[in-house]
This record gives sequence, structure tokens and C-alpha cells, in this order.
Amino acid sequence: MADGSASESGSLTRLHSPQRSALVAARPRLNLIGYATANVGLGVAVRELARAAMARGFDVALLDLDTGLGPGRKEAAGDLASLIVDSPDRLPPGINIFVMSPPYLVEWLENSGELVGLLERPDCTNVMFAYWELPVLPRPWARVLEMFDAVVAPTGYIESTLDRTLAGTRVLRGLQPIDIPPGIVADRARFGLPADAFVALASFDPLSDTERKNPEAAIAAFLRAFRHDARARLVVKLNVPASGYASEKINREILKPLVDRLRADERTIVIAEALAYRDVLSLYASADAYISLHRAEGLGLGLLESMALGKPVVATGWSGNMAFMSLSNACPVRHALVPMMSTHYAYTRDMKGLSPFWAEPDIEDAALWLRRLAADPALRASIGSQARERFLRYQTEAAGLGFLDDLVALREHATAAADALPRSQRRACVVLLQRQLRVARMTHWKRLTSLVTEPFGRHIGWRFGATRNS
Repeated sequence: MADGSASESGSLTRLHSPQRSALVAARPRLNLIGYATANVGLGVAVRELARAAMARGFDVALLDLDTGLGPGRKEAAGDLASLIVDSPDRLPPGINIFVMSPPYLVEWLENSGELVGLLERPDCTNVMFAYWELPVLPRPWARVLEMFDAVVAPTGYIESTLDRTLAGTRVLRGLQPIDIPPGIVADRARFGLPADAFVALASFDPLSDTERKNPEAAIAAFLRAFRHDARARLVVKLNVPASGYASEKINREILKPLVDRLRADERTIVIAEALAYRDVLSLYASADAYISLHRAEGLGLGLLESMALGKPVVATGWSGNMAFMSLSNACPVRHALVPMMSTHYAYTRDMKGLSPFWAEPDIEDAALWLRRLAADPALRASIGSQARERFLRYQTEAAGLGFLDDLVALREHATAAADALPRSQRRACVVLLQRQLRVARMTHWKRLTSLVTEPFGRHIGWRFGATRNS
């Protein structure tokens, strides 16, 4: 997901939001748990969910988790600051919604007894708003998600993965609202871009898996498309922390090799800083096209934001971004499905014990799209207009947060069932899960499934699908 800050208030699509649906008599409060003040995509996700929920009449509290990435990724919460509580025990009774990816959730549960305590509170319903990029999910992580009352998937791609993996846990579809602030304008002078150039923009977070984000493919497609075109420009935007270990590691292992790779071509520009959200969107607005030749995406926030700004998006035609992309409103790039090869800790084959695959984009097809867009302003305008219209339809549905009605009904049903699973038993399961995960990390990831699942069946006898809350 793209970077962002807490300044993204206001609305590009407020007037397009649906009317509020009928409210139940006793509406529960919503507690959103995630990186609420972080300058990262998951931070944008938390803040946009909070604003959309308040627009629907819900009372909201925020538990802000620290990314650990230093001050360069931490910003003020702006209009949401008054909603932030300073510890999990300050969250009121209601529906807890964890907004993060499964590996982050596992790490937090391993290291925070207070968050574990949220899972045992009898006055809370626990929900995971899950971001995940691959078509498979490690079974141990699935075990963690199965401890929740429901899991919400922001795209059909993620929903399909969860449906195939989770046992006994309700999986709901819930689109991620993205309310673009008003007054976003192009500013090429601000970013050193020629006024008369064709500008393609690629953007990614170096702390995400670079093999999955695949910036080298975007560079290769640009160079193949414009071998001799002096007017073409490629901007590569990196969300780099201002200081700290993460910044040093990125500069040494990612940024320097990338800059060295681009140095030979003066038409390529690297912007390596953590911009405020409005500045990120202004950069997107300054480009003629956005390019993402990812190998897998859970959603593709930068793609969706660019479409909202009326920009053609050249992107791999596979995974979560296909929830809003088509041949009429974007430039989907052909691809082949290949075995996943990654050195990122969250995607290694040993950890999964599976044989995952992802997409390998066709560089020549991406170059063809870029050449067509550069040569035909009318085509850019047509696709950009369709992109914006598609975003408005998407946001109209997403802003309604229809899944919240399902969560309210689920909470009522669980209350009527008198909470069939004692919370003390649930806590015992969480504690055991933490212990087994720690042991697994010290041995070998291939043993993880048996280490976690066997004790549940033998010693506690908790069958997730049979005895959990309905």
C-alpha cells in the first residue's frame, strides 16, 4: 500500500456516499486497532475506515500501534486525535477490528499480552480486517485468524484465499473506503518534472517485499518502451524513513542499488522520502500514468488512488487490483503464473510448507501500453475518465461499510447464544499458540503446522469449527 499521513481529511466523493442504512437500537462501539498515525498504507486504511464508520453514525475509538520504523513514519492523527486511547484496556466494550496483515498480527500477539487480553474480553466481538497478498495462507496464521469471530476481506482475491483456508470462521467481504481529499492538483515544478514530458510513475514501500512489488520490471518496461524518446520520464517513488536503522538498511540494500541502476539514464528520477499524504497524491496527479508490475497485491492502494485522480494505470492484471481494474478503465498487463521465489521472511517456502505461485508480468505488453499512452493523449484521457468513474462507483459501495451491519448482527447472535466458548478457555488457547509460535521460530518453519495444531486437538479439545461462537 502507498504511504500516507493523517492529513487526508475532506472528501472527493462525499456527495456520492449512500444514505445511512437503518440503525439497530443498541449500536455497539467500534474499536479500530492498527497503525492509526503511521505514514504507511495500513495507516491510511485504518484512518479511512474510522472516518467512514463515523459517517455511518458509529462511535469509534482507535488503538494506535507503533510500526517501530522511527519518526519518519509517525505523524499527528489530525482530525482523529481525540479518538486515540493510550492502551488496550482503555478500549470500550464493542467490536474490536484489527486492521493489519496476518504476519503482523502474529507478531503483535506474540509480544503484547494486552492485545491477547482483548481476545478474551467477554464484552468484545473480535474481527480481523485482513490484508494479504498471496493465494495461500500458512496454516499457523490461519489458526490465529480462526480465533476471531469474523474476518473481513477487502477484495475478492483475499476473500477467496481466506475461504479456502479458514475453518469455522465467518469470512465477510468489506471494501476498503478511500476518500480522496479535495483540492489535489498536479505540481510538476514541485517534483522537478518537465511540463512537456510524458511521465510514468512507479511507487512502492521498500519495507514491503521488493521481489513482490517488482520495481525492476517497471524500469525494464519503461526503458523498452522509450529507447530513444528524450521527452519520457520515469519517476520511482520510495517511502523511505527519515532516520534510524530502517532508513540505513534501505539506503544500503535497496536504494543505492536502485539509484546505481538508474544513474545511467537521466530520464529516470528517484524520490526517496516519506511524503505527507496530500503530497503523495499531488505526485500521482503530476504523472501521465501509474505503473505497477507487481507479482501479487492484496488491494493495490496506489493504483486505486491514481484511478481516483483520473490517471491510466498500467498494472499486472492479476490479484487484488482486479477488483477495480478492467480493460476499459485501466491497462491490465498480461502475465504468467509462476512458482513464487522470494527471500522475504513472510513469503519463504520453508515457512509456508506450501507451493505458492504469483504472477510474472509481460514486460513487452507493459511497454506497449506505455507507448500507446505516450503517443495518444486522447487514449490517456479516455482511460483516465473511465478510471475515475470506476473509482466513484467503488467508493460509493465502500463508504457504506455494509459489512458493519453483518458484524452488528453477528454480535447480537453471539450474545443470544450466551457465548458458548468460555473466554478463559480462549485465553488458554492464545497463550498456547504464542508459545508454539515462539518455539517454531527457533526451530524450522516446516514444523509449524504440527506444533500448533496437534496440542489444540489433544490437550484442549477446542474444535474451532464446532464449538466457537456463532
